[in-house]
Amino acid sequence: MRGDWLVLGLLGVVATTGGCALFGAQGGPVIGQPDWIARGTGLVLDGTERQFVGVGQARDKLRLPLLKQVAQKKATTALEAPVKAFLKALAGPWLQTLDQKFLKEPDSPPIVMLDKLLERCVKLGAIDEVYVEGEGDAVFALARLDLMAVVMEMQASGDVEPLLTFMAEQGVDPNAVFDAVAAGPPPAPPAEEKPAEEKPAEEKPADKAEAPVGEGAPPAAAAAPEDAAPVEAKPKGKGKGKR
Repeated sequence: MRGDWLVLGLLGVVATTGGCALFGAQGGPVIGQPDWIARGTGLVLDGTERQFVGVGQARDKLRLPLLKQVAQKKATTALEAPVKAFLKALAGPWLQTLDQKFLKEPDSPPIVMLDKLLERCVKLGAIDEVYVEGEGDAVFALARLDLMAVVMEMQASGDVEPLLTFMAEQGVDPNAVFDAVAAGPPPAPPAEEKPAEEKPAEEKPADKAEAPVGEGAPPAAAAAPEDAAPVEAKPKGKGKGKR
C-alpha cells in the first residue's frame, strides 16, 4: 500500500454513467446476472447514497462453499482500490503542504497514518450479495462500504487529527471529494493544432545519364565486307646485296 500516496490525481478511475468509477469491470451485462457484476469495483453515487463497492469472483473445480469463501474474500480486498482513490484525493492537498523530503523518508508518520487508515476502512466493508452462476460454475460476491463509515472512522482516529484540521480550515467536504472521484478525471483540453513547418525542399543532384555500353572505349575495327577478296600478305622484301 505504501509508496504512491504522493501521486496526485484520480488515477485508475474510469468515469461512467450513473456516478460510478470502475476498477476492472467484468465486461458487459449478461442476461440473468445482477447489474453489479458488469459494473464492477468502484465508487457508486446513487441519489444521496455514496458507497464503495468491491466485486470478487471465483471459478474453479472447488466445492461451492469454498468458491463462495474465495469470491467473498476477493470482493472485500477489492474495496481497497476505490477507498484509496478517495483518500488520496482527500489527503493530497494536505500532503502538498508538508516537507516532501520528510514524506519520502522510511516510516514517515503521515504516510504510515494513511496506510493504517486505509487498512481499517477496508475492514469495515461487508458482503452484501453473492451470486452463483449456473450449477456452481462461478461465484460472484459484492462487498459494500458506506462513505459515512469511512468519515466516522477518520473522526474516531486520533492520528488523523492533522488531516481533519486541514480539512476544517480549507472547508473540504468529503461528499464533494467522493463525487469528484466517482465522476472521474475531467477531460483533457483539446490540443492546439500547430501549423506544420514547411521544410525547404532538398535539392537532389541531377541524375547522370548513363553512357551506353562501350561508349568511350576505342571503336572496334570495322568488319570487312563478306564479298571482299582476302588481302594477301606480301613477304618482306630482301635487302639488295652488293654485286
